[in-house]
Amino acid sequence: RDRNNDQLSLQLRHVDIIGNRNLGGSLLFMSDPSCYRVIMRHVLFRSNLYAEKSQLSSSNNLANVMLIRNSLFRRRSNRKPFFHFPPESSTIIRLLSANDNTGTVFHIDQATVEIQDSTFLRNHADTRGVIFGQRSQVSINTSYFDSNNCKRNGATIRLLDGSNANFFSDRFVNNS
Repeated sequence: RDRNNDQLSLQLRHVDIIGNRNLGGSLLFMSDPSCYRVIMRHVLFRSNLYAEKSQLSSSNNLANVMLIRNSLFRRRSNRKPFFHFPPESSTIIRLLSANDNTGTVFHIDQATVEIQDSTFLRNHADTRGVIFGQRSQVSINTSYFDSNNCKRNGATIRLLDGSNANFFSDRFVNNS
């Protein structure tokens, strides 16, 4: 348990999650997000195949996380993100690298997310963009987006339904 707020804590530190094929589910799922706090430090997700979103908790802190060549299993809905930030959650992301992933990387669902000093390179989403937010607060600072694409709406970032966003010192290059 977290001493500060009585939440259970899931900590991933110096963990590699590589080459997993979870064709019936997700790689990580907090069934009751309000009960948990997720902390990731120096975590690598590489070459994983998933069918369902990895739902994080109501409080998340990610630093030095790498998402490389992860793919959504194609026979499932193309709207499943790699990470889902649930309603009323708060997330801080620092020094994240998301490269060569297929499918939406982040779905921010009525949540608050702050991304800083991160890179998103050559990711491909089908319908929602690499980062998709609805009714959310999104802040992205000193981050770099290069050569991301989406078949439909929002190559890099798609925000809907009254989402608020702040961008500061970001670079968007060759996204389509």
